[in-house]
Amino acid sequence: MNRLGEFYFCIPKPLELWTENQGPFIVSEKQRRTQLISLDPGVRTFMTCYSPDGYTASWGNGDIGRIYRLCYAYDKVQSKKDTVHGNKCKRFRYKLRRCMLRIQKKIRNLVDDCHRKLAKWLCSNHRIVLFPEFQTRRMIRPRFHLELEKLETSFLKNNVHVDY
Repeated sequence: MNRLGEFYFCIPKPLELWTENQGPFIVSEKQRRTQLISLDPGVRTFMTCYSPDGYTASWGNGDIGRIYRLCYAYDKVQSKKDTVHGNKCKRFRYKLRRCMLRIQKKIRNLVDDCHRKLAKWLCSNHRIVLFPEFQTRRMIRPRFHLELEKLETSFLKNNVHVDY
């Protein structure tokens, strides 16, 4: 049981293993074109993918708006919780704290879902994936540090999902 009183039900499922062929690697022309892809992380669009043949794909386009709305709702609940004082309001503060945990969980699930979908797509469609050096200091202004810490978009967490 987690902090929100939720239980997890795990069902084991047989895993289909993919092995490397020990013979010569022969691919079709379509696969040969899309073997290599490079990634360009951003703030408004989570990830833009480029391949040498001109193929581009954008991941997380517009997702940041939904996350910002959830962060705004979180801030509203937090400010309401901080203004309530006294012994008579313990139950109300407890409910507000639970509401904050639910919003945090929703934000974390949205970010993790985007990361995992991108990692699965990259691993199933491309053999070589080029990750750039990710320097957030040059991408954001200092006043947005607190908001981005709350978002926890964490590009480098993708490396955990891509390793196979």
